[in-house]
Amino acid sequence: DLVVGAAPDTIAVPPLVGLSENDAREALERAGFTGSINTEQTDSAEAEGTVVAVDPEARTSVPPDTTITLSVSDGTVEIPVVRGQTREEAIATLREAGLTNITETTVERSDVEPGVALGTEPGAGSQAAAEDQITLQIAVAVPPEETTPASTPPSTPASTTPATPGG
Repeated sequence: DLVVGAAPDTIAVPPLVGLSENDAREALERAGFTGSINTEQTDSAEAEGTVVAVDPEARTSVPPDTTITLSVSDGTVEIPVVRGQTREEAIATLREAGLTNITETTVERSDVEPGVALGTEPGAGSQAAAEDQITLQIAVAVPPEETTPASTPPSTPASTTPATPGG
């Protein structure tokens, strides 16, 4: 008998994000998947080995022999460029990247507006785990130098007797 409109046997991809790679593979096998399960390492501040994405996505109905790709966290992210951002913008940019241990230091600069981010240590483009310390460098104004005119000789006390309180 020909049944028109019947979909081929499909199963839904289970929710896998947040599981370890091994637990995700077991969940796919329990769900009845028989196709290849591929993994790719990806930058993520999630714990190393944690599934952060799956293709096809969870709850998608696909044939059991479909190849599933797990994106697995390598436990680190690339430190983003924050140079030129305000202090607040730079902190938000670092937090959005998944970095949580942000400290600040100030650097005296006359060529940059006070309050502007100069960069990070480690520098932009470096890999860091969520809990690694990232030092945000913020510009502050250079204090004005106290100038003493060179032509005025230092004043000499009129008396060499030390002053004693009360007389």
